[in-house]
Amino acid sequence: MTTYEIIQFIPSCTVDEGSEQLDQYCRAVFSELLARADQGDCLAMHHVGFLYSVGMGADHNFPLALKWLERAFNCGHHFSANNLWLYCVDSGENDKAVYWYRKMLDTRSQVAALPDRARANGFE
Repeated sequence: MTTYEIIQFIPSCTVDEGSEQLDQYCRAVFSELLARADQGDCLAMHHVGFLYSVGMGADHNFPLALKWLERAFNCGHHFSANNLWLYCVDSGENDKAVYWYRKMLDTRSQVAALPDRARANGFE
């Protein structure tokens, strides 16, 4: 199974929260992605960071989320800059937010909603 196929299971982790069986399922998805991330899979790194940030399949761990997202970006998954920018904006880390915003623009990892969110947060 490819990493792309594995990440298709992530949305299933958002339903019926609190189910022990679902929790085991989500932890198994996370565990597989973490193993792939440790082996250098950029897509897996990105999703490990996301899952740590929301506490899905793993305990919520914001510092690890940022670490994995930055690794994913440095590995070539440039969309991670978008997540890093959003997390920095939401946490009030403006200097870091500006840094990741510029990285986002430099790597052209923009999404359709980005300009509106940027203007709403004072980035023009």
